[in-house]
Amino acid sequence: MQQVKPSFNKRLLAYIAGFATLLLFFYTLLTIFYLDLGLGYGLQFQLEGKANTYRKAYLSDPNSALPQGGELFTYRDIQSMPKPLLELFPIEKKKHKGLMHFVESVDDIPLGHPATRLPELCDNKSCQMLFLYTYQLEKDEWLYMVVAKEESELFQVHHDELNRVLFLSIGIGIALLVLILIFAYILLRKVAKPINALTDWADQLTLKNLNDPLPDLRYRELTNLAMQMRASLKKVEDSVEHERKFLANASHELRTPIAVQQTNISLLKKLGVWVDDGSESAKAQDRIYRASVNMRQLTETLLWLSRDFQSLPQSKPVSLLDLINDLIEENRYLLKHKLVDVEIENMGANIEVPQSLSRIVLNNLIRNAFQYTHQGFVKIKMLDNNISVMNQCSYSDEINDQESSFGLGLALVEQICAKAGWDYRMQAIEGGYHSVVSFASDSANQESPN
Repeated sequence: MQQVKPSFNKRLLAYIAGFATLLLFFYTLLTIFYLDLGLGYGLQFQLEGKANTYRKAYLSDPNSALPQGGELFTYRDIQSMPKPLLELFPIEKKKHKGLMHFVESVDDIPLGHPATRLPELCDNKSCQMLFLYTYQLEKDEWLYMVVAKEESELFQVHHDELNRVLFLSIGIGIALLVLILIFAYILLRKVAKPINALTDWADQLTLKNLNDPLPDLRYRELTNLAMQMRASLKKVEDSVEHERKFLANASHELRTPIAVQQTNISLLKKLGVWVDDGSESAKAQDRIYRASVNMRQLTETLLWLSRDFQSLPQSKPVSLLDLINDLIEENRYLLKHKLVDVEIENMGANIEVPQSLSRIVLNNLIRNAFQYTHQGFVKIKMLDNNISVMNQCSYSDEINDQESSFGLGLALVEQICAKAGWDYRMQAIEGGYHSVVSFASDSANQESPN
């Protein structure tokens, strides 16, 4: 069973959807990252504003009140700061308008940690988040601003912010994903249109319309592909035409020596030299005569195949039993020194067919069956207008010889049957082959080659 190939459009749409989903996933992570970063910058901006306001007041009055209140604690010197803060933050690395932070889950803070020893900052609880903002008032004067947050406050702030950002990101992401898929679908339809046009053009391409103008394929690459397809078919046409001419010329040239041969045979008969007394000489002369007739019929058939018109040669009643017996006798030399039984069944009827074509078809089938059966049987049977030739070998490797050797003869059979409108089938069976030819135009009651 042939494997079904995936659709190019569906595969490309799946790739685009996967890429868009991955892109939106990283976009959401980046949004959350910049949310945290933005919260830090926002706090730094607020503290800088308060520090600038205090500096103006400080320059007018050094005893101005420090900015305090809520989560904000401000110190003018290191000595006034709680010692646990000095353990948490490297004060020696302070810089103007610098922001340092400590963030830790309450569950991860061990007992005795500096964050657990700041009850005055976090209402007798462990501080989960601490910010230290350092601001230089003058050369040796600094302002230390501390923002402390408890776990509940931090959770509430982050929960609200994260929910808002996540819902916003998910909404924007879904909308973008839908827009990307719609855009990809529209794009694929635009791209698929000329591809479908190329496919339809290739399906309808024949030798008759080979030189017709190409359809508008919109893209240069598709046009180049169509031109290559047409050029390839043109090469095939040239090759077929060359072979047809060669076949016609060869067949035409062979007609003269064959006609001379048959004329001389007729002359010998008139002169009495050609004997018909049943002797071995007479049998040999009869074989020569039949061979010349076969050669004439073959050349006429080859000429008929090489021409374009479809009319069949004239039909006449043919005795299948006489024809099959003649063909068996002509090819019996192929069974010499072989253990092969030949069986004939139901050959009493006559059929009306072109004699030369039917003779060549059946002769090739019988000859091939005789030639490639070394031990076994050959059965020739007629059912209605169907003739079947079946050979079966006793040696299992003989079927491989048949498969590799049934060349020109069966190719000629296929061409004749195709042009004459006859149905021809060949099927491999155990140890051999079964061929069926139907000479009727209506093949509803054909014998199946089983």
